Amino acid sequence: MSNIQARVAPEAAPRRIRARKVREALDAYAMLLPTIIGVLVFFAVPLGISFYLSFTNARLVGTPGFVGLDNYTQVFRDPTFWESLQNTLIFSLFKPDSLTHRLAGSLELPSPL
Repeated sequence: MSNIQARVAPEAAPRRIRARKVREALDAYAMLLPTIIGVLVFFAVPLGISFYLSFTNARLVGTPGFVGLDNYTQVFRDPTFWESLQNTLIFSLFKPDSLTHRLAGSLELPSPL
């Protein structure tokens, strides 16, 4: 009788292990589902809508008409856009509490603290 049990046990063990792994995977996906839904609703969908609307002449009232890349060519020809882009880069790279200043300051510290 112990021979029969020895033959059955190795076959049943992989099924139990697979069932446990599937159950753990389903539990993990169930716990991640609210986050995935939140990211889709509050990030991916608005990003997609904004991308679509950037190719139209959408206004608050009325139906948007497709204009293609005209909005982008108009923005890239505008000197105010380039000035604001320059100001943004300068502010983000050279403000006193920026990450670049913190990293540069950390390199100045002696290695054994």
